[in-house]
This record gives sequence, C-alpha cells and structure tokens, in this order.
Amino acid sequence: IYGHGETTARVGAALKRAPGLRQRLKLVFKTGIVLGDAEGRGYRYDHSPAAVSAALARAEADLGTDHLDLLMLHRHDPLTEPAALAPAVERWLAAGRIGGFGVSNFGAAALGAWAAALPIRAHQLQLSLAALDALDLHTASRAAGAHCQAWSPLAEGRLLDPADPLGARLRPTLQAIGERSGLDPAQVALAWVQTLPGTRAVIGTH
Repeated sequence: IYGHGETTARVGAALKRAPGLRQRLKLVFKTGIVLGDAEGRGYRYDHSPAAVSAALARAEADLGTDHLDLLMLHRHDPLTEPAALAPAVERWLAAGRIGGFGVSNFGAAALGAWAAALPIRAHQLQLSLAALDALDLHTASRAAGAHCQAWSPLAEGRLLDPADPLGARLRPTLQAIGERSGLDPAQVALAWVQTLPGTRAVIGTH
C-alpha cells in the first residue's frame, strides 16, 4: 500500500540502475491491505491465497526478481484461516520464491494461530519507549520464534520533541544518558529498542 502501489516499481527501477545492489539487500515485501477507492470505500484486509499470490507476482515483476527474502502479511485478516494460505506459502518457500514468512501488526492470539500453521520468521510491531505495552507482544513474538522489527521506534518523533508532553518528560533523561555515552537522544532511544532480544529498529517509519 505504500506510495499508493508505486513503491515496489520505484525500488525495482533503482535496482535496475545499480547492478549488484540487489545482492547487498534483503527485500521484504508486505501485503494484505486493500485500500479501496479514493474515498476509502472497500478498504479491507485480504490474506486469501488468490490475493496474496497475485500480490507476490506483481511484486516480483515490479522488483525484477524471482526471490524475496521475506513475505509479510500486513495486519490480521480474520476472514482467512492460516491453514488456507499455508500450502501456498510452503510452495513458495520450497520453490525459492520467498526466503521466509512473517507478519506485521498482529495481536498475540492471531500471531499464535499463524505460528501454529507456519514458521514465523519476523513480526513487525510498533515498539518504542512510548509503547511499552507492546513488550508483552514482543515476548509472544520471540516465543513464536520470530525476529522483531520495531516500527516507529522514536514514537513519530515525539520522544525528541520538547514541546510534546512525552518528549518533555523523556528527552532530558535521554540526553543525560547520551552525554555519558557519546550518543544523541535519538541514538539512545534506538539503542534501547535494539537492546531487546532479537529486535531491530525500522528507521524512517512514522
């Protein structure tokens, strides 16, 4: 859904212009959200085999590759049973079309249901010093064998904004810690996220 569907084509054009770049990258593709029309009518989640298969084929064509390192389902679609999609994912894994399977913004119950059907390599979840309630979900993700990708690790920049109530409360502490360790407040906040086991901060997400 990023860039209204243009993101993969733009990344594909960049890869074509820079031979050798693909070998230095891991391509992660998320699908599962249907935006609907200009007014948002028809917005829904769709993890049906037909929808995910079509999205994967479009991504491969746009990116100019026959292998994606990770395929992720974006949010939970309660209308699709994991067992309905699992055979297709297993075929794609066996054929080398994808290197792994993951999910994004799933609750603990949905995560458990999918982990029972397929190995979950990664879970992308909102996690930062402003989202400590996500630590339980982080633990559930690790228990399911998933690496965690923390999006919005700076809480949309609020952690660094002294005019924001959250920033006004936490930035002085981040700054004090940073002064002792030679880091700026943003680096301290990111270091906290990446200190969590099996976790990487996703830079550039709001």
